[in-house]
Amino acid sequence: MMAAANAVSLAVEKLHPEVMSVVELGGQDAKVIFFHFDETSQQLIASDMRMNGVCAGGTGAFIDEIAQLLEMPVEEFNAHAERATHIHQVSGRCGVFAKTDIQPLLNQGIAREELALSTLYAVARQTIGGLAQGTTIKAPVVFEGGPLTFNPRLVRAFVDLLGLDEHDVIVPEKPEVTVAWGCALATESLLEDTAEWHTVEALLQRMQGRAGQLRLDESDLDRPFFLSDDERGDFFDRQLQPEPIRNIPRDREPLDVWIGIDSGSTTMPRGWLWPCLTSLTAPGASAL
Repeated sequence: MMAAANAVSLAVEKLHPEVMSVVELGGQDAKVIFFHFDETSQQLIASDMRMNGVCAGGTGAFIDEIAQLLEMPVEEFNAHAERATHIHQVSGRCGVFAKTDIQPLLNQGIAREELALSTLYAVARQTIGGLAQGTTIKAPVVFEGGPLTFNPRLVRAFVDLLGLDEHDVIVPEKPEVTVAWGCALATESLLEDTAEWHTVEALLQRMQGRAGQLRLDESDLDRPFFLSDDERGDFFDRQLQPEPIRNIPRDREPLDVWIGIDSGSTTMPRGWLWPCLTSLTAPGASAL
């Protein structure tokens, strides 16, 4: 196991060695990581990291809370923000303060689209002011994590507030799995001498064995996960939608891979690497 900030640093140093700062937003946490190029080692080094404390203000949970207040599905939050043209002052430090700002605006008839956009700017301001705390977020900047993945307008809010140019912005192809990539890379670098290899069958057996050892609290015994077959079916219809496997021959030889798992507060992204690669190239990155 390793800290998420360390995993992000490993992934960025390997995939985007030109980067000077990273902004990562998760379900309930936010990080800003600062890098510098070390002339002695000729490597990118993480020199400082700032992370939010006990409050989830300015994170994915904050956006979820405001989406509920605005009575819009969080999946449509970015689309609503894209249609807005005016920004109102909304606090990004705390959901309670934000609601105090937003409710009077709703009562005045301000469009929900404008409040969605204002919320994204509040998140960006909270990250820049609350986490960076006066330290300059130098370009180029990598933006990664779920809220930045599924809310591209949030990335553009950062670009606007930081005064970045297009070539200063790096959004990896799969920004939501950056931490998982870093965990997999750690197996290659930090844990090379101690990591053990396991077959898929062996891992499944270990998981099944541990599942049999789990003990539920007595208070949980009368609370099923699903109250009906319809609820169960709806859950699996939404969750079990794997990406199609592309162009993999059926007679293909098995591959040895490193798997990295990001045990986040609300999601669990996974990434894997082929150890036969002597060097990694970054997945296609896009600039806004």
